[in-house]
Amino acid sequence: MEVKGLRAFLHRSADGTLNLAKLIPEKKEPRKPPPEFRGEVRVDDLELYYQDDGLGAEGQRPFSKRATFQSLPAHFARFPQVRFARQGACPDGTLQEVQAHGTADIETMAVQATLALVGLDLASWTKIAPLPTGFHVERGRVTVTTTLDLAKAADGQTIQYDTHVSSPGFSLLTPPAELSLISTELTLTARGTVSLPARRSPADSPSRLQATCSATLDTQLSEVGAVRVVADVDTRAGAIVGSARLPAIACRHWLQTRNANKAVRLAAGTADLDTNYEVQFGGASPSVLLDGTLRFADGQLQPRGIRRTVSALNTAVKYNVRLDLGPSFAVSGTARARGSFAEYPYYEAQGNFDSRGQSFTGRVRLDDVNVPGAVWLVRSPPAFQADASRVSLDVGIQIDQLAGKPRIGYRGRVALAGVSGRAPSLRRPLPRLDADLRVDGRATLGRAPVVVARVTSAQSVRGLGKLAVEASYTREG
Repeated sequence: MEVKGLRAFLHRSADGTLNLAKLIPEKKEPRKPPPEFRGEVRVDDLELYYQDDGLGAEGQRPFSKRATFQSLPAHFARFPQVRFARQGACPDGTLQEVQAHGTADIETMAVQATLALVGLDLASWTKIAPLPTGFHVERGRVTVTTTLDLAKAADGQTIQYDTHVSSPGFSLLTPPAELSLISTELTLTARGTVSLPARRSPADSPSRLQATCSATLDTQLSEVGAVRVVADVDTRAGAIVGSARLPAIACRHWLQTRNANKAVRLAAGTADLDTNYEVQFGGASPSVLLDGTLRFADGQLQPRGIRRTVSALNTAVKYNVRLDLGPSFAVSGTARARGSFAEYPYYEAQGNFDSRGQSFTGRVRLDDVNVPGAVWLVRSPPAFQADASRVSLDVGIQIDQLAGKPRIGYRGRVALAGVSGRAPSLRRPLPRLDADLRVDGRATLGRAPVVVARVTSAQSVRGLGKLAVEASYTREG
């Protein structure tokens, strides 16, 4: 049997109903077995029109496409099995070629098929899968190939799929400054299962779709380098688990395009990110867990208030963060940074934070800092001019929010080695001084701040003996 010049119009209204649904009779009696047919059905010169009113933005024309198929043969040599093949394209060039072939069983509704979409223009088809607000595809084409295995049983329908997406390149505008993100190469693989449990009776509510997916994305991005993102999705467990790798982020470029480099004034430096993530969306309070390392190398910057460029900045930050996205948004976790820069051969900072408790505990450590070379960190030169000095410190910090007033507590150790220098208040230069000091104190900030500090020496200081200095400062509001 041969059909020529067939025209079909598929319309989806704004409420999601299809015009073809009116052609399907209501199910009243058990379906009779289809009549047996052996032979071949061939449709030549088919035009398929599709319009979706739900995808058109308010005030704009609805999404519509036209596809043409020169030949659509269907073979019924082994009824009720059907072997089919399809090949077509969109005349407007937004889809260069459509290929489909496989087999279907009319009685069991089992389908094994391979579908290929060649040269799909991303900018024209983003209405089907809208991008987040502010993102726009400038250019780019992809080829999508997927194999499907659909099986129907008494307990529902199951679809197994294996999808491959490739693109020679695309350009994407990202917010907030419409940065053009260019990919020169992209591959995506996704494998998984989609299950739709059967409804026991027409009165039952529709069953929840269940799906699993394992996906890997590899791409080469401008100003970032080779990017890999891995994700495992399980809707039954309500979780997405995966990892992301960004190896060479051009930090200065990203800060400038987001108008965020005015305060930091970063001149050089690259970062790489390795992170594991877990998204929990099955419960009443969704959450995101992040665990990874951010490394920054060869940094050079000159923040406001600093008299000299900070060079040779190298650091690694290990973090473990939890975001609670429920009605009461909260951020908690730990972070630890280690590194060096300029006259600071080693520094370390770590902290624990929780926005619900409005508290922060941390620790700061500096080893063997060259004081004469490090005083440029302050806005104006200090009164005491050090000749040769080394200082190390290891101080713990706790910040609490009490009745709207931040309270800062600190305790730790400060070691001075070979401190000498001059000051206008001293009649002669300060001789070499070595000291191991213990410091502790607290400060309550607000309109009437209170500061209490205590310094004691762990050993005798030459010419001074053991030091014990305590000072307090209070300012009335």
